[in-house]
Amino acid sequence: MKAELTCEKCRQTIVQATAKYTRGLCIRCYRLAKTGRKTIQLECKGCCRKYILGVDAVVTTPEETISKVGAWLGGGPTAGLYPDVVGPAERPGHLNDEQIAKDQEAIRVVQEAMKSGTSRKWRCFKCGRVQEYSADTL
Repeated sequence: MKAELTCEKCRQTIVQATAKYTRGLCIRCYRLAKTGRKTIQLECKGCCRKYILGVDAVVTTPEETISKVGAWLGGGPTAGLYPDVVGPAERPGHLNDEQIAKDQEAIRVVQEAMKSGTSRKWRCFKCGRVQEYSADTL
């Protein structure tokens, strides 16, 4: 029987032979590390669903929504009033270039907010629980 280990990045169970080839990462995290894209790992405290932004999950920020419909709604600085919505990708691990660019921008915004000490929240798509991004997600 093959020994099982845990991916150092996403904590997914992997086979020892895979871990040896991928330097302790699952195939998905290994491929992502090779691309150099940023990720944020989240786990919902309500339903325990795990998301990795930029890999198997997508995020919709209030800034993005306001930029699309802001003129129609009257615009204004309302981005801090609403949480980001985090949900599963349609095809995990196979995000298109447009979605990758959008997620990388959202990750940058979240990381900048965390570094500046600004409180920022996200909503789990599955259970709807709103929670703050924590420092360990960076």
